[in-house]
Amino acid sequence: MSSVTGFPSTPLQDRTVDLSGPRLAGTWQKIAVTTWAVVFLVSLLSCALSLAAINIWDRVPAAELPRYFSTMDQASIADKSSFQSEILSMGFSLAGFAFLLTFFRAAGSVVLFLLSALMVRRFAGRLIAVLFAVLLAVMGASGVWNNPLFPWASALAPWMEFPNQVLNLLLWMGVVMLYTFPEGRFTPRWTVILAILLIPLALSIAFDLQIFFNPNTWPDPLPFLPNLLFIGTAFFSVLLRYSRADLARKGQISSYTLGISLLLVLYFILDGLDFISTVKGAPLFQGNPAAILFTLVSEPLWFTLEIVFAILVGRSFFQKRMLQE
Repeated sequence: MSSVTGFPSTPLQDRTVDLSGPRLAGTWQKIAVTTWAVVFLVSLLSCALSLAAINIWDRVPAAELPRYFSTMDQASIADKSSFQSEILSMGFSLAGFAFLLTFFRAAGSVVLFLLSALMVRRFAGRLIAVLFAVLLAVMGASGVWNNPLFPWASALAPWMEFPNQVLNLLLWMGVVMLYTFPEGRFTPRWTVILAILLIPLALSIAFDLQIFFNPNTWPDPLPFLPNLLFIGTAFFSVLLRYSRADLARKGQISSYTLGISLLLVLYFILDGLDFISTVKGAPLFQGNPAAILFTLVSEPLWFTLEIVFAILVGRSFFQKRMLQE
C-alpha cells in the first residue's frame, strides 16, 4: 500500500537499527572462536584460583595464613587477626563467613561463564557476539569491577600474574564493546576519541606502568575520574543507541539495557562510596564491624545483580532475538 504522498510505505522492521553486525565465516570464524576459547579457559582458571585464594584468606586463622601467603608480615597478621576476631564476635564462624561470600562469588561467575559459552554456541558466526562472549568470560573471572579478583589468583599462583594482567586489560577494553555494541559502530561517534584515550590508560593500569596515564599515580581524588568518564559514557552510549531504535519501543532490547543499567548503577554506588571516603580523608566505614557489614551487604548484592544481568542479557539474545540469525 502506498502512502498519501505516493511513495511506498516502509515496513517497521526496515526502519529499525541494524543489530546484526559483521558476520564471520570460514577461517575468520575459527580464529575468533579459538581466541574466545583461550580467553575462556584462562579466565576460568583465574577464577578458580582466585576463589580458592580468597576462601583461604577468609576461612583460615590469621596465624596460619603465611603458609599460603608468604609475603604477610607480623603487622598484617595482627590486622587480620583483629578482623577475624570481630567476625567471631558478630556470631559468624570463619568457615561460615567464607562460605557465604564464596557462594555468591562463585554463583555470579558461573552464570557469566555459562552465558559466554551459550553465546558462542548460538552466534559463532557473529563477530560482535563472540567479542561480547569474551567480555562475559573476563567478567566472570574479575568479580567486582572496582575490586577485581585477579590479584588473588596471582597471590596463590605467581605464574598467573601476566595472564591476569592481560585479563585486566581486556576488562577495561570491554568499555569499547559497550561503545559499539551490538552493530559494531561507535555511537555517538565522539566515543571513538574516548576509545583511543582508553588504550594507554588500560595498559598502564593492567601492567602497573608508572606513567602519567596510570590513574594510580594521580593525587586523590583524581583516580576516580576515569571510572566516571569511561564507564559513565559507555552507559550513556548504550542508552542513547537504543533510545533511537524502533526495537526499543518493541521491547526487544529492554532486558539488555535494564541488565546493564542495574549492574553499572551499583558499580557507581560502590565506587562512589570509595570516592566519598577519599574526599573525606578517612574510611567511610570506620572500624572492622562496619567494614564486615559492608562486605556482607555489597558483595552478595553485586553478584546477585550479576546473575540478574546475565539472565536479562540472555533473554534479549535468545528469547527476544537481539541478533538476527
